[in-house]
Amino acid sequence: MHIKRDWGIFLILALLTIAIRLPSFIEPLDNDGGAIAYQARQIIRGEPLYGSHHPDHQLPGVFYTAALGFKLLGDNQISLKIIIIPFILACAWLLFIMGRSNADDLTGFLAAVFYILVSAQILLTGTMVKIEPFANFPITAGVLGTIILLRKDAPARQFFWVGVIGAICILYKPIFVTPLAVAGIGILATSWLERKKTSAWKTAFLRIIWMSVGLILPLTLVGAYFASIGLWNRLLLVFTLGVSWINNTDNMSAAWLPRPFGFSVFWMGANNLVLLLIGLLGIYRFIRRAIPLRNINGVTDLILAVCRRGYLVD
Repeated sequence: MHIKRDWGIFLILALLTIAIRLPSFIEPLDNDGGAIAYQARQIIRGEPLYGSHHPDHQLPGVFYTAALGFKLLGDNQISLKIIIIPFILACAWLLFIMGRSNADDLTGFLAAVFYILVSAQILLTGTMVKIEPFANFPITAGVLGTIILLRKDAPARQFFWVGVIGAICILYKPIFVTPLAVAGIGILATSWLERKKTSAWKTAFLRIIWMSVGLILPLTLVGAYFASIGLWNRLLLVFTLGVSWINNTDNMSAAWLPRPFGFSVFWMGANNLVLLLIGLLGIYRFIRRAIPLRNINGVTDLILAVCRRGYLVD
């Protein structure tokens, strides 16, 4: 019976996602979506990223994802709008699982529905084709994976996959480090809870080592690929341009709080003040529940507080 209910909820979320995004299929891509499509089309025509075409301060994740969409579905704008749907639906489902495991089915369902609506943009018509809806799936997977591993007291080697997921997030955008941040904090908080055990800090050390290996390996392989085709310096240019963009006075003059938090809070407040306030209240609530830290549920609350703060920054 539980499985039937889950399938029913999944079907509702799938139909909602499709219903919201289907009307935008006939509309042209927005600026960000158009830029992603251009880079992806150059890739499928045989020109590697960072060669004759450079995406400024962006890493390759979203462009190769879009290129895969064009390969599978055809070289047209609808392909990009279709390929994003599984990412949004998968993220919504993980949010449902996270909400259910920490509260109840209704909490998880509302979290998934609100995510589908918010990720649709503009005026909830499903027009947003940006990096964030692609990256939110691995970000959420990394956070949920960390919670599950800590709750079942998983062996250190399993945290290798948290590192891999963290690398995938970074390849979408360098600032998407939320899974790594929450994993590090969760590991240390769990070790502090178990500090009376002689093996507690050794376990924490091994978990961080395995997570670091999982992080470094995919990034090294990507770097090695671009280096092998003579584009290493062009790849590194991403970070130079990214720092320049962050330090741009026109961008930062709008932020009235310190970086990097202030910039994101400003834009979220300007575009959706209600969402910003709900997020900040959620952070406060989870911190109040987590401190003082007494058990693994408190660690989960602490992770969720950091996770919500991370989403505001990202």
